[in-house]
Amino acid sequence: MVIPILCRKIKHDRASNSDQYETVVSSTKTYNATQDPESHRIDRDSFGYIYTSFKDKKGYVYVAKSPFPNSIHGIWTIAKLFGGSNALLGNLLVANFGASIKIDRTKNELSFVMCEKTNHYCIYTRCKLTASGGISNANNWYKEGTQNPTTQGYQQIGTIGKHTTIQLSVVEHDGKGKAMIAYGETTNGVFHLKYVWYDTSWTTPITISSYSNYEWAPDLVWTDNDVCHIAWESYQSNTIRYKRCEGVANSMTASNWKKANGETGYDNAVFHSTLKPRAFSMISNSNHDIFFTSHTELDCGDAGERSLYNILDRHGSWKFVAGECGTVAITGKKTWSYPNLGIKNNETPIVVYSKIYGNEKLYYRMFDGSTWTDEAQITSMVGRFPIIERRQPTSQTGMIVLFTKYASPYPVIAVTLEN
Repeated sequence: MVIPILCRKIKHDRASNSDQYETVVSSTKTYNATQDPESHRIDRDSFGYIYTSFKDKKGYVYVAKSPFPNSIHGIWTIAKLFGGSNALLGNLLVANFGASIKIDRTKNELSFVMCEKTNHYCIYTRCKLTASGGISNANNWYKEGTQNPTTQGYQQIGTIGKHTTIQLSVVEHDGKGKAMIAYGETTNGVFHLKYVWYDTSWTTPITISSYSNYEWAPDLVWTDNDVCHIAWESYQSNTIRYKRCEGVANSMTASNWKKANGETGYDNAVFHSTLKPRAFSMISNSNHDIFFTSHTELDCGDAGERSLYNILDRHGSWKFVAGECGTVAITGKKTWSYPNLGIKNNETPIVVYSKIYGNEKLYYRMFDGSTWTDEAQITSMVGRFPIIERRQPTSQTGMIVLFTKYASPYPVIAVTLEN
């Protein structure tokens, strides 16, 4: 397989001989505005406009839209959905962690989900997108299954409990654009994973995991052979656990979620770090291969901490088994990597990561079918928590990367990786 080399497509100022990056939002006052790589918080609508979500230091949550189709440059539209004055949907609701978004390009609608810590619910809303706007009009945000001003707002999907340390949520769409949601729940101090799907109405949430006291931070992928994939962090076992369900219509029965080989239980997909929660990612290519990355410091010795990967192929076979996983990158001792995965040309996995507590720079690698390409730097700017869009659009050569600049007031920055 021939892998095209990516480079930075960034505005360049000849007078100062310096690269010009695009600032999505000038100040968040928190260095982890783009944290939580499982959430997959970049997407494009059918017009080509780019969307993302982020939170600020107070836990207020926003959605941003690019000013032009298929371009990061210019002044982005920022809509504050929750928290504080002038919030479109809820001025009292705040979140510990960022939201997850997913766009149905057939209907041009954006699904939004987050776990809020005010009343302790997983909440969902959906926005009708337009070329001229959409996200800044409160009447465009509505409850699933309804589209009129009387049902404008958001829905409480399920309770998350009062322990909000690692309560994250993620939204995915099935082949008909219907929302699938996974989120963390705490009951009597025990963490579980919940799953819910919107059919003709919201189904009752089911429990996906109940194997230990700490099961959290889910990721969801639906593939067009109608298979639902879920992965999550297991704090006590130091692994990313995985299950799958054949057919979204069967996904609301807990016993239909099985290991890759169809047996009851779960697979351990990849090692993980108990000290670096919210540091893994899962993605699929057009062949229905599933890729995983995660950060760990386990058994790394003096070589430094690692970003690891594993592959579940389309036939249900794991590339690495019995606790062994391939290495994406060695990032140095006491260094966090926070890897985030995307798919280029419908086939090639690309991982972006930051070397936190190292040199604070951002890097990427691509997988050629057997090994990862050499590490390449994305920017010369110090930054943390890069996230890349899940899949390169068919008509575009580039993929958008967002990150938080590691310098006060911590702006969110956009760059484009391009052929």
